[in-house]
Amino acid sequence: MKTGLINGLSGNALLLFLSQEKKNRNEGLKLLNIISEEITTSKDYSFDTGITGFGWLVAFLHQEKLIDIDSDDILEDFDDQIYKLTLQELSDQNTNIDILLGFIDYHIIRHRNKNFNEQHYRKFIHQECINLIVEKLSILIDYYISIKELSQVQIENCCDILLKFSYLSNYINNKIINDQLPGQLYYFIKHTQINLQPYNNFKKICQKKLRQACENKNFEIFIVKLNNDLSEIDNSEIEQTSDIRNTVFKLTNLIN
Repeated sequence: MKTGLINGLSGNALLLFLSQEKKNRNEGLKLLNIISEEITTSKDYSFDTGITGFGWLVAFLHQEKLIDIDSDDILEDFDDQIYKLTLQELSDQNTNIDILLGFIDYHIIRHRNKNFNEQHYRKFIHQECINLIVEKLSILIDYYISIKELSQVQIENCCDILLKFSYLSNYINNKIINDQLPGQLYYFIKHTQINLQPYNNFKKICQKKLRQACENKNFEIFIVKLNNDLSEIDNSEIEQTSDIRNTVFKLTNLIN
């Protein structure tokens, strides 16, 4: 049985809870109970298909007051294990950007959760993990900027990272992001305008993410710079590939 957020029951539960119909939310609760029993035997800790994504779902539903729980109590074991996995991933010389961005998603929503008689050290742990991930990913971006010749994968990774930075900085005060995000965004806006082929779908995807990052931070001067290239875009051309993937993307990257 697939329990993942993107490819399984957790995603189905999210869509049911986001529905306005009470019967759908009741079905969502039933699914949560099923997933809770199945997830205990899982060894997959990824965001898209595993435990981290399910933990994010529970924390998100609590944050949006769609379920009445103490998320610190329910997710205590999740927090401890994902904290260890975050430190393990940070120590790996080979940076897996998707895994680190998934950990950011989990740590942000847990940092935002509020509980009665909450233990503040838990928020500190989530914030520290985010700060360490930001430091590592920002160093990677600066390295990519220094080598100038970038592959499509490297460009797309940088756009994903900058979008995530713009999102999380609305919830956590991070000096690296405050100091470096404007310059990093400016570099990749110029890079995509100059080095990517016009009317290319890949260019549209990257520039849309950069514009979304600028909108998260209200960087109006950058938005104007991008609007000329993006004014003719049909958003349906560059949306994520499925309803659930698109929904999760918006919930974990966009402020508005």
